[in-house]
Amino acid sequence: MNGYGQQKLIIHVYERTEHVCFRKTTIDSTLNDPDIAYDLDTAHTRYEIDLGKLTSSYYVNDELLSVLPITLFKPSENLLKISIMEEGFDYGLLVQTDPFHENVTWFWFLDHQTTVKKISKFYIEKPS
Repeated sequence: MNGYGQQKLIIHVYERTEHVCFRKTTIDSTLNDPDIAYDLDTAHTRYEIDLGKLTSSYYVNDELLSVLPITLFKPSENLLKISIMEEGFDYGLLVQTDPFHENVTWFWFLDHQTTVKKISKFYIEKPS
């Protein structure tokens, strides 16, 4: 994964905008033509993805809110789909790991709604 082969992938999120479509659709469709787009959210959040234990720890302002199991899928060389396994939910992160095109997108699919958080300011910790 181009420098992300360590056991933990830590993603600090500083700015995101939430987009919602009131139908089940794709991430791109939701970003390009949302029914609602919310104002910029600047709460500091952090995802600690443990690639060995297959867990995601989620923090808001350094307070741990959840630790949940995950599955990983690598659709292409530099793209990692992290599905968070919480019963009844279909959500997670798409992480583009190419160092020249890093990108992080949060998604949540429901039967009649698609929610996408376009993360515009973030930092992925590099292995030390």
